[in-house]
Amino acid sequence: MKRMFCTLLAASFIIQAVLALENHDLENNDAETDGINQSLEKPCITVSQGYAPIFPLVGEIIKESYDGGFYPLGIYARFGIIPFKKHWGSLGAELASQYGHLEGTVPGGSVKGNLIAVHIDAVYQKQFFDNELALNVKLGGGTAFLNHNAPYEKATSLFFIFNTGVGIQWRIFAWKNLSFDFYFYYNHLTDHIDGGQNGYITPFIGVGWKF
Repeated sequence: MKRMFCTLLAASFIIQAVLALENHDLENNDAETDGINQSLEKPCITVSQGYAPIFPLVGEIIKESYDGGFYPLGIYARFGIIPFKKHWGSLGAELASQYGHLEGTVPGGSVKGNLIAVHIDAVYQKQFFDNELALNVKLGGGTAFLNHNAPYEKATSLFFIFNTGVGIQWRIFAWKNLSFDFYFYYNHLTDHIDGGQNGYITPFIGVGWKF
């Protein structure tokens, strides 16, 4: 009888321990699920457009075929989404496009070019001051086209583009969805035929909206 009582008591302790472990696992799973849902809910979607001149650095096409200085006519547009939000920062992606007009002089006349670039970037974002200021770091790649128009030559070149950038977004206090965007990009072009290298810097000043 005593042995049976001890056996039942031990079995009771084992059952209680198993139930306690199961409840602990369920609580942990719920907490992890809540954390995942919290990091995925309400993704931040932003759009912006602004002024983006071109400062060539290296390369015989952008720097040497034209004047090689400052090309002031340029615009930049971007669409970004930030779905993953953590305490150390947020992660997302961005689709961006750029247009720049290049001009120069050659013997016999002038040379003009239109540069169009489209790329996809990975984005890291860290927000400060109650989300009024956001630091963004970007890295990505895509394609670029240059329509080259000289007195005795017309050509269209295709490039693979690698770009990286850093910038800030400042949201106006009265309108939290409206922001002023300031970025600094470096873009590197590789000719898909001869492998020629061209690099240029693009500062960007624009206005954005957060959805």
